[in-house]
Amino acid sequence: MEYALILAGGRGERFWPLSRQNNPKQLLAIFTRTKRTLLEEAIERAGKIVPGERIKIITSPELKRRICARVKSLTDDDFILEPYAKNTAPAIAFAAQRLIETDPDALMYIFPSDHIIRDEQKFLLAVATAREMIEADEDGLVLIGIKPNRPETGYGYIELEPFEHNGFICNRCYSVKAFKEKPSRPLAQEFLLDKRHYWNSGIFVWKAKTILKYVEELMPELHRALELYGTVKFKEAYRNLHPTSIDYGVLEKARKVYVVIGDFFWDDVGSWHALERIIAKDESGNVKIGNAFTFDVSNASVVNDGKGIIVVYGVSDIVVARSGSRVLILHKDKIDDMRRLIERIKEEPEWKKYL
Repeated sequence: MEYALILAGGRGERFWPLSRQNNPKQLLAIFTRTKRTLLEEAIERAGKIVPGERIKIITSPELKRRICARVKSLTDDDFILEPYAKNTAPAIAFAAQRLIETDPDALMYIFPSDHIIRDEQKFLLAVATAREMIEADEDGLVLIGIKPNRPETGYGYIELEPFEHNGFICNRCYSVKAFKEKPSRPLAQEFLLDKRHYWNSGIFVWKAKTILKYVEELMPELHRALELYGTVKFKEAYRNLHPTSIDYGVLEKARKVYVVIGDFFWDDVGSWHALERIIAKDESGNVKIGNAFTFDVSNASVVNDGKGIIVVYGVSDIVVARSGSRVLILHKDKIDDMRRLIERIKEEPEWKKYL
């Protein structure tokens, strides 16, 4: 059978103060046109691919409580809980291990919980094509690639080459020649123009048994930990795993990795820059969410998720974000340094409680 796995273990620290330890990015609703959370939209999309009982949310016990408080329709059966957050490779492998216990031939659709996707019919078409590629070669791993529309330095890229397998014909299907991690701006500009490099969307399709076979070959420590599932030693073995992405742990080294080009709007909402791409600007280039008043201001993002008002006057190129008792004022040149800022706050006992 087919299952949709939604990765919901991240914290989204780069959107502090809106996104915090007890209110991760996937539970924010400010980014969506529907005013539902990003996670709710991901669940709804997945429900157009598989029945609701075969949608599973992968997260931690701690975040499960927050998710259930926000998404009231969820039950215990809707979750796969990993003992510790260890990035996407352990999360996906653990979910695959759980699935094959009852369904050895399970097919996995893996979706992030915190991305924006529009042009839904084109998204569903890309996912269906990925499934057809697995039907043609069940030893393959398929990901959805997105055509770049800007020289983005914050995304991973995939270099494509022609795909051929057993007469399978698809003009949007390719093999992966190479993975390219977050490039410099000049290199990202080259990728934008050469038409061979696409963004890695983090959307994957494969058989559970196939990904576990690659994990056994390429990530032996993770494989050994999974073999201990159901024993008293499992939790400790999982805790000792090094956090590793599925891209680095498996996809960059696997032999049969394929790409379906997705012709739909996609954004990973990875930083404050995303607001400018997904929310309409006013005549001065400002994005305003909530009660916000600007005067003689340009190219600013002002977000107020509470009562009262934020007034901004006579500045440009800044982010102002308020959530409860927390306020961030940030020049846009420093957006990519948000993680550095968060780490600095963590070093201060007086202030880290606000994270």
